[in-house]
Amino acid sequence: MTEEGELFRSVAEDLEWFRKEWWEAQGESLSEGHIRRGSTTLHLLLVDGIVGKAWRHYGFLGGQPTLDGPDVVALAASQGLRLDMAASLVAGGGRANSVDAAFIGAFRVDNPTTGVPAEADEGFAVSVTFIARDAASPLPSDIDKLVHRQWKVSEFLEAPGAIRRGITITRREVIDYFRNYVGGAHHDLLKHSKHRSKNDLIQELERRVRADTRDGLYFELLSIGQAVGRSEDMKALAEKIREGR
Repeated sequence: MTEEGELFRSVAEDLEWFRKEWWEAQGESLSEGHIRRGSTTLHLLLVDGIVGKAWRHYGFLGGQPTLDGPDVVALAASQGLRLDMAASLVAGGGRANSVDAAFIGAFRVDNPTTGVPAEADEGFAVSVTFIARDAASPLPSDIDKLVHRQWKVSEFLEAPGAIRRGITITRREVIDYFRNYVGGAHHDLLKHSKHRSKNDLIQELERRVRADTRDGLYFELLSIGQAVGRSEDMKALAEKIREGR
């Protein structure tokens, strides 16, 4: 087998791993250590673009596969919330303990009783957000198209995956943070990173948001992996690679 064929075979194996262990098994056997180490594989597939290269190599149309996940900007607008007033938020969109969860966090809002605005230093109100659905018996909702928006891989990566203190953190930055800092490939250390301020914000999110039994930041990375695992495009790509062996 050629070097390129060997690389694509490993891509198929990785995609099948995300489908079986992260999505179909709901990540139940994955510890935080397993999840953060998975960031290295996600980076290789999505950020480094190996999936896109395989997609084009096997003749699929559209340039790159699609993933579905929450559109945080649209969800906030639909609820009259301002992203620059988000204290802590993760996009989510993943599944844990048979519950699909998304848009998990807290926003500063105008105090409806006193009129104190969200921008005030004190006296503002807080709106807690959490979109959840029973995966065993899902009911259709008007916001389904916002929770399960279809994205090209490049769009998915650059969309908000989290927000801390009103600063947007993209899904790409979440993957980078885990891969480079908290136990992925150790390619970078926080104290030496030119992106230290953004990494500091991401670090602050740990233990501030929860999705059922999962820490919110880890749930966000799990959700990204599950988006890969449930993608029909990724399934088709893995099958095509297997056929070409």
